[in-house]
Amino acid sequence: MRRNRVNMIQTAEQYEFLHRALVHALTFDCAPVAADQLQNYVSKTGQQQREKQLKQLMSVSQHVVPEERINMARNKNLKNKNRPGADIPAQSPLPGTVVYFLSLAYKEDCPCIVSFQHTHESKDVRMYYPADNQVLSSGDYTVSSFKMDEEMEHCVPRRLVLENRPITNI
Repeated sequence: MRRNRVNMIQTAEQYEFLHRALVHALTFDCAPVAADQLQNYVSKTGQQQREKQLKQLMSVSQHVVPEERINMARNKNLKNKNRPGADIPAQSPLPGTVVYFLSLAYKEDCPCIVSFQHTHESKDVRMYYPADNQVLSSGDYTVSSFKMDEEMEHCVPRRLVLENRPITNI
């Protein structure tokens, strides 16, 4: 690879990333799945196969670089901003962090939010978006939610409109 791509790997971190990516690609039966084919892929993949893939992924991902350890330790100290047992803040926002979540989504002009959490698992999951055709206000932000016409078996697509409307005291 270095012969064909001069200066492709210049740092130890790049080498480590490439090594982990190659191990992943060679260990698993990796094939990209197009977004519009995800539902079909999930339907065809049985529960046992999905569990096997998850176990393989977990066994390969046991290696944690020092930076990840530092971030995990820091996040564990942020108890009021993380769900119980969470090592990283990759989760639906808690009731007390909805404004931060909306602020981040607004400032980063986020085109898509994906939630893997079922609404029946926790009553605070829908705190960052309202029921269909409703408006939720949180801090300086309003969120409108519209259910998409597209029917899908494994997901519920919604169109969220996020607006920043600072409250002014006159």
